Amino acid sequence: MKRTLLFVLLAVLVSFNAFSQGLLITEVVDGTASGGYPKFVEISNSSDAAIDLNGYKVNRYSNGGTSAAQAYLFASSYSLPAKASIILTNIDNTTSGRKWTDFSLSEPTNVIYGISGISANGDDVYELVNPSDVAIDIYGVIGVDGTGEDWDFLDSYANRNVNILNGRTTFDASEWSIAGPNTLDGQSADLSSFLTPGSHFSTPTSVYGFAIGKIKVSPNPFTNELRFDSNEVKTVAIYNASGQLVKNVPVNAQVVSTADLAKGMYILHIKFEDGSVSTQKVLKQ
Repeated sequence: MKRTLLFVLLAVLVSFNAFSQGLLITEVVDGTASGGYPKFVEISNSSDAAIDLNGYKVNRYSNGGTSAAQAYLFASSYSLPAKASIILTNIDNTTSGRKWTDFSLSEPTNVIYGISGISANGDDVYELVNPSDVAIDIYGVIGVDGTGEDWDFLDSYANRNVNILNGRTTFDASEWSIAGPNTLDGQSADLSSFLTPGSHFSTPTSVYGFAIGKIKVSPNPFTNELRFDSNEVKTVAIYNASGQLVKNVPVNAQVVSTADLAKGMYILHIKFEDGSVSTQKVLKQ
């Protein structure tokens, strides 16, 4: 009887962990508008099947604390489709100053509004936990105040690199494009060049049809140029966060000049000599 019960419990645990594969935190935001709006956490499903979020939760660790405060619990069935994202946010999308349009952003397809627990101030940690209460992903380091750390997103944001398809319980800044503190100061009326709520695995409508690749693009974040670790790159098309083509250039000596680009998030459409294509999200500071 004991062995049977143990087997059942192990089976349930393995099942939860299996369904957790592909579920990860992909964007964190600390807004700068009056009242601290918008703040949000984006959770994405990189797998090829829908995931029921019932029982999953997001924890928040504040100011270097080691005790978790529950930011949000999915207390009922919520099916997140394959390659889709959901936004958990403190805005309500009805009150003035708390609407997507107030920030020149489009409303995401999947969103849950008015979550007071989504209140990180840029030096806090977010943790994604499965229904077995096992952590499956994290942004930041528990027990460390993020001020001055490489993951500090005070009045700013961070976006997971699109080639990262699974969560991890030890934070790795190299998996993220982190804008750095105060990037959103004075920008709250128009955040469209910085934030991509609900569209992590989406591509601009004008460039559908290419796959996520693992070519290394550096540095990321970048300033005046981007470098590629392959000599097989033919052309690079650069789209802004709204899906508009802003630059389309051949690659010479594996380098693209970006001095003329404004600060913000961009999507690279990388075409290789053999005709294959790849995408990368990059951030200009």
